[in-house]
Amino acid sequence: MRGSLVLMVSMALVLGAAPAAADEPLSARFSYQRSSDFFATGATMAISTDGDESPDTPVDPASVTVLASDLAASPTLQQALLYWGGSVPQPGADCAGALDQDVVLSWPGGTAAVTGDACFCSGAGAASYDVQACRADVTELVGGAMTGTWSVSGFDAQIADTSTSNASFSLVLIYGAPSLPPRQITVYDGLLTMANTAISLDLTGLAIDDPPIGDLTWYTLEGDVGGSNGERVEVYSTPRGAPFVPSDPLNPADNPMNRTINTTTPPQADVFGVDIDALDISAGLAAGDTAVTVEYSAGADKWWIAYNIVGVDVFFPSFQEGSSLSWAIVEGGGDGDVHGGDVLRVTAELVNGGEGNAVVTLRAPVDPLFSGVQVVEADGVDGSSPSEVVITNLAIPSGGASVVRWELTVGEVDANLGLDLTAEWSVPAEGTSGVLQAPHLVVLAGEGGDDDDSAFGFGDDDDGRGVSQAACGCATSGGGGWVAIALVAAIARRRRARASRRSA
Repeated sequence: MRGSLVLMVSMALVLGAAPAAADEPLSARFSYQRSSDFFATGATMAISTDGDESPDTPVDPASVTVLASDLAASPTLQQALLYWGGSVPQPGADCAGALDQDVVLSWPGGTAAVTGDACFCSGAGAASYDVQACRADVTELVGGAMTGTWSVSGFDAQIADTSTSNASFSLVLIYGAPSLPPRQITVYDGLLTMANTAISLDLTGLAIDDPPIGDLTWYTLEGDVGGSNGERVEVYSTPRGAPFVPSDPLNPADNPMNRTINTTTPPQADVFGVDIDALDISAGLAAGDTAVTVEYSAGADKWWIAYNIVGVDVFFPSFQEGSSLSWAIVEGGGDGDVHGGDVLRVTAELVNGGEGNAVVTLRAPVDPLFSGVQVVEADGVDGSSPSEVVITNLAIPSGGASVVRWELTVGEVDANLGLDLTAEWSVPAEGTSGVLQAPHLVVLAGEGGDDDDSAFGFGDDDDGRGVSQAACGCATSGGGGWVAIALVAAIARRRRARASRRSA
C-alpha cells in the first residue's frame, strides 16, 4: 500500500438506543487517504405484488451477489459497512417508536445477528410512518469475505401498500488492491428528507490528480419512477472545476432518484423503494483543485438520503519503502563496540516514493543515556532539545529524498545496556506518519579496546573522523546483506588478531 490511512469519525453520530428525533444531516463519518477503492451495492426488501407502484410485501431475506468483476484484481478487504433502512411504524410523535436496530446478515462464509452502530430517524413529514436508517461496521465479523452472495433478513419495516413504503439494505466494501491508485474516499451518512429541499456537501483537503478522476455513489430510500421538476445532483471541484450534472442511461440528469441500482450485474431499473447508483464525476473536476462540492436537489419528489460516498484520485506522498534509520560510531576506542564516551552519528533518510510532494516533520526521542545532542545535517528547521531531535519543514518532492544526521555522546554504563533508536516521520498536511527503527544498539560497560581498524574495515568518513561501526535499519527487506557480510568479516579479523596476540 503506497498511501496511508486517515480515519475521521464525526462526533455527531447517534448511537444505539438514542436515535435522533428528527432528520440527521449527512456528515463525513469516515475519510480515507490510501491506495484503495470502494464498491457499493444492495437490494430492495419490499415489492409490489398487485401491479401498482406501491410496495405491499416484504422480501425476507433479500440478497445481492458481489462478483469478482465488481472489484479490482487481488482485492483485500479494509472495511465493510452494512446499511439498512425503510419506513417504520409511528405510534405517536415523530420517532417515538422503537427502531429496528437488529437484523441478520448472511455473507459468503457465515451468518450472524447484527446490531446497528448508529441509527437515525426521520419524522418523514408524515403522520402515519417514520423512516429509519442504521449502519453497522461488519469488518471483523465477515473477515476478508467479499465475493459471493450477501443476504439480510429480520428488518421489521412497515410495508403498507403506500407510495412511500420502502425497505432495503446496502453493502459498502472498501478494499485495497495492487493496481489501485491513491484515492481520497469519504463516506457521508445520516438520514435527510428530501422534498423541495437542497443540500451541499463539501470535501476539502484534496490534491486532485491529472487527469482528474472521481466518482460518486448514493444510497437513497424511496425514489419515484416519474421524478419531478428540479431534481438533480450537481458536482464541481474548486477553485477551477465547472458544474457538472452526472447521469447515465438508468439515471437521467433530471431524475436521478428513480428506483435503480446500477452497480449490480445486470443493472436494475424499477427497484421498489431504493436507489444505489455509482456515477462518474470526472467532468466536474479540475487537476490541482483542493475541494469537491456535491449539491443535491429534490423537487416535489420525496426521498431520503442515507449515505453518499465520494472518491477522487489524489496525489499522496509515501515514505513506506526506501526510508531508513542507521547509526555509526564516529569517535570511539576503535574496537568496533560502543562504550561510554563514544560519539554516535544517527542518520535518517526519508525517501518519498509516492505521487505527491510533502512537507515532513521528523522527531526522534533521545534516551537519557546520551548527551551532547547536535544536529549536523538537515534541510529543515531545527527545533531540537536535549531530549528530542525535532526537524520541521522538510520539503521532499515526489521521487526525492532528504537526509537528517545528528550526533550523540554515549554515557557510561555499569552493565551492558541494549537500546533501540527510533525516529517518527509525519506529514501534518496529510495526517500520515510512520516510524523508522535502527538495528539494536548495545552499549558495553567499561573502556573500549585498542584495535586500530574499523570493525567493518571502513576508512574515514566525510569529515575525517574514523568510523568504527555502522548499522542500518532500512524500511525494505534485503538491504542488510552487505552489513551481515561485513560483520562476519570483522568478527573473523578480530578473532585472528586476538589469537595472534595470545600466541605471541
